Amino acid sequence: LATHHAAAAAYNGKIYLFGGQAQLEPGGSSQVPINNSWEYDPVADSWKALAPMPTARTAAAAAAVGGKIYVIGGASVHPGQKIVALGPTVPHRSLDTNEVYDPATNTWATRTTAPTARNHAAIGVVNGKIYVIGGRVGAANITTASNTNVVEVYDPATDNWGVAGLRMPTPRSGMGWATYKGKIYVAGGEMYNA
Repeated sequence: LATHHAAAAAYNGKIYLFGGQAQLEPGGSSQVPINNSWEYDPVADSWKALAPMPTARTAAAAAAVGGKIYVIGGASVHPGQKIVALGPTVPHRSLDTNEVYDPATNTWATRTTAPTARNHAAIGVVNGKIYVIGGRVGAANITTASNTNVVEVYDPATDNWGVAGLRMPTPRSGMGWATYKGKIYVAGGEMYNA
């Protein structure tokens, strides 16, 4: 299934993809949130379907810590609604969802929700803690959402959230990021001025 806006993480020599948006019907919208989970083995050049995420969502962020992969935030329809394509005029929301995947057992569990519901955020791991940086609040589409510069930290060992004590210099979303030598680098991103 062709997918975009999936959350990606590397663990134990494999690449994992979670959720995103897809076109479920020929000629239909390509902005339908999905709950698919995949493992890619670069050595074998092969894909394997995994247990689906409990929550269908797009534009989440994923990070591996302690042998598990945490998928945080994203955007989807309001609770109880049928999954439909997300667009600027379709009612939907940012999510505070925090679900953890265990590659050893191919199972999912729910963890403490994030303080700030957001999508299109950056993410990084330093000293066993997950930092969620910036992103969009309110909606998935940049023209109907608001960007944030909030940085929050999640400790998987205690299942607790806190503030990182700093903010990004500018509110933005849809950034590129990488962690290197204990620092999380965030580059580019989207801003919208009507």
